[in-house]
Amino acid sequence: MTGVKIGNVLLSSRSFTPKIAVNISGETALKDAKNAETQRADIIEVRCDLFKNYNHDHIVQTFQKLRKMTNLPLLATMRQTWVSGNGEHFQFSGSEEDRLKIFTEIMPYVDAVDIELKSKIREKVLDEAEKHDKPAIVSYHDFEKTGSLDELRKVVDDAYRTRGNIIKVSTMAHSREDVVISLRLLLGYTADDRCLSKPIAVISMGELGQMSRIWFPLLGSCLAYAHLDENITYKAPGQIDIGYLRQLW
Repeated sequence: MTGVKIGNVLLSSRSFTPKIAVNISGETALKDAKNAETQRADIIEVRCDLFKNYNHDHIVQTFQKLRKMTNLPLLATMRQTWVSGNGEHFQFSGSEEDRLKIFTEIMPYVDAVDIELKSKIREKVLDEAEKHDKPAIVSYHDFEKTGSLDELRKVVDDAYRTRGNIIKVSTMAHSREDVVISLRLLLGYTADDRCLSKPIAVISMGELGQMSRIWFPLLGSCLAYAHLDENITYKAPGQIDIGYLRQLW
């Protein structure tokens, strides 16, 4: 089946077997990695922006230890800005140069990276990913709203034209109609042969969007995102814990 591999996990928008990435915090990464294995995660998403200590050596050493202690593929994500499930806004305290330096130094120890479509360092991160033969997710997040279908199709077209290997579109849903827009985006793209070379993950965030986290991976969204603990503060809006998803799938 055509798709993109992160480690030994094949992601495809023509496969209807959901794959789950569990996001873990930088400071508890070593403990959470073992928990992710127990919970049958397919991929570990390490949130570098959640390290309290942004010392580059500390972050690199954490990834070196993770590489030795788990066989699960490691996806490195470092958001510049994001909003948690309780509406709290976060901002990475460093510069874009700091983010690029961290991406560059951890690249040998990860299986894939995620970089924002609109990031100023996108092309440089993609350069590093290509140099190390690692796939890259090019992601788009709108924590405020879901745009029109035409607007989101343009986002997908822009992401497709990059050198990224996987497209991710995640928008906030305020109505069922917003979820339907995201669904139409997903179904339209998965019916297009472009998805054979670049699979897509589509997510509707927020309480109304929770249904997308259950159903979209069964309809071609190549990667579901989950958390390990319902009480964590950094989960995305509407994100579901992996235990519940595993019961459903």
